[in-house]
Amino acid sequence: MNKERMVSAASGYRGFLPYFLRVFLPLTFFLFAATATYYVIDTRHEKKLIRAGQLRQVESSLQSLQRDVSGVIRELKYLASSDSLKRLITTSDPQAHVSAVEDVATFAHHMGRYDQIRWLDLSGMERLRVEHRNGTTRVIPQQQLQDKSSRYYFTEAIAMLPGEIYVSPLDLNVEHEEVELPHRPMLRFSTPTADASGERNGLLVLNYQASQMLDNFARSHQSEQSELSLLNTGGYWLFASDHQHEWGFMFARDERFQNFYSTVWESIKAKSHGTLQSENGLFTFATIDPLMLAGDYSVTEAASRESNQSMEQHQAERWIVVSRYPLQAINTLYLDHLGLYGAMMGLALLVLFVSSWKMARATCERNRLMDELALHAKVMETAANGVIITDAAPEIMAVNQAFTELTGYSREEVLGKDPTMLASGRNDAAYYDSMWQSLKEQGYWEGEIWNRHKNGEVFPEWLTISAVHNHEGVLTNYIAIFSVLSEQKSTEVRLRELANSDPLTGLLNRNLLYDRGGQAIAQSRRNHTKAAVLFLDLDGFKPINDSLGHAAGDMVLKGVADRLKGCVRESDTVARFGGDEFVVLLTGLKENVEAAEVAEKIIHSINQTLHIAGTECHVGASIGISIYPDDGDGVEELVKHADQAMYRVKENGKGKFDFFRTE
Repeated sequence: MNKERMVSAASGYRGFLPYFLRVFLPLTFFLFAATATYYVIDTRHEKKLIRAGQLRQVESSLQSLQRDVSGVIRELKYLASSDSLKRLITTSDPQAHVSAVEDVATFAHHMGRYDQIRWLDLSGMERLRVEHRNGTTRVIPQQQLQDKSSRYYFTEAIAMLPGEIYVSPLDLNVEHEEVELPHRPMLRFSTPTADASGERNGLLVLNYQASQMLDNFARSHQSEQSELSLLNTGGYWLFASDHQHEWGFMFARDERFQNFYSTVWESIKAKSHGTLQSENGLFTFATIDPLMLAGDYSVTEAASRESNQSMEQHQAERWIVVSRYPLQAINTLYLDHLGLYGAMMGLALLVLFVSSWKMARATCERNRLMDELALHAKVMETAANGVIITDAAPEIMAVNQAFTELTGYSREEVLGKDPTMLASGRNDAAYYDSMWQSLKEQGYWEGEIWNRHKNGEVFPEWLTISAVHNHEGVLTNYIAIFSVLSEQKSTEVRLRELANSDPLTGLLNRNLLYDRGGQAIAQSRRNHTKAAVLFLDLDGFKPINDSLGHAAGDMVLKGVADRLKGCVRESDTVARFGGDEFVVLLTGLKENVEAAEVAEKIIHSINQTLHIAGTECHVGASIGISIYPDDGDGVEELVKHADQAMYRVKENGKGKFDFFRTE
């Protein structure tokens, strides 16, 4: 009776399915096509709006610069042609000279944005200097005036014709050979002055306090999503949304735009203005000579005129305005739209699908299971690849003949066993954690793995694992299919290992450290635990390397690597960062003190005597520690902060550890 019911149900399903598909599939296809078309049109429109907004941002920022720079140049020209300055230069009447100086001082006090106003004669000697600082204006006595003939702004500007304008590079004010605190951005505007016959007789210099210009530039920022930058032609930030990038050239920091966005920088050098998209986002930029900002044309026209000049000309005089719309923000916008369209399509599909599915569900499910059982049996019988079926535990329930031939184990030897009996130890705990996480979240994993043959031989294989759930969504089985990699593939795997490891110590190198670090942070985020980065630099290594030779130095580095591995758990990561620097990545932490305990253990271990070629060698370690998520949410940021903490240890006596602290 049961057999007859199954046959009847199966035949009913086979009669119903063609009808169900003829109705459901065309409507589903039409729904997908229409939704996808509208989605593409909508996202293209959004991208056009973003591009237009970026162009408006750059033009608004250029207009802000134009207002400030053109104002200064107007005042420079006004003062250069003023009767007060002419009297000051030409008069021999002391009273008239004093009156002219007072006029210039009044001008400086009234304007309030010039740190210094100076007039230099043709030899470069100051003949007038008026200073305005902290709301106070004073005229510098004659005996304190200085010779500026060797200053770059004098030598470059004095060669110009009267009426021509020189603008210095924008930098920070330096007093007594040190950058003044608080920082005071400074621009020097200069123009030659002339006597009645038109001959040059000196140079007028305005030291413009550019803080207000940069504040106005910052206020021109229109979007919370985008990042606004002002660069010089060396790629250094004069203004950045993240202020820690600014003024790198003043402090010998190689923190330049091209170090972060090299491809974009090449385009900026090749063109005066434009828009392009890279993996870092949408960039809109314009290169401008400050003098162009004072012209009688729009800022867009001013930027266009730059295309007729090479990037190498007047490098110190050019500024580059860059607005970046991060790719993540664009993708988030697209995902928001995708979610909206997906919701609408989902509702339509629900109405379409439920009405059909309820009628066919029981029959479809029973027929699917029957077909799958027959298919699986055939696959198991004829497959050339090894097949393993486990329960949810997982314990092995079945294997095929190919499994026995590839691993050397018979069915009887593996039934009821955990598949980890095949593990070779080549893949670490983090690798397996990632595999199981993929199976948990996606129900599928595929990749290279190293297993061990019954005879002890280690071999690489390509493994595919799928999770099987019943109709209630409960996990019931895993199905694993594997094939042994060819000799060529094995060589590729070994070369990949070499590319990701340090050839001297066998530790991970910097590339793989960042990859593992990303996995560790993702795992800590999911498990609501902490992770720690320990940045270690050896103390006393250089004298050993210099006195005993590089071979002895290499042996010391190997010895240190072995000791580091002995101080951490199997789930932790040890990498050689470069030279005598190492990084240790700790995961699954609950308290910061756990990282401190490991650091103490490492310092104690490294302090022990090393015997190298019959010589006792002693090295120590200085360690900086950063904690996820307290000190950053990215592995590169955590490494940077741990490095900073290590340098603080170096400065305070070495041989210790310290946690990262914001100054």
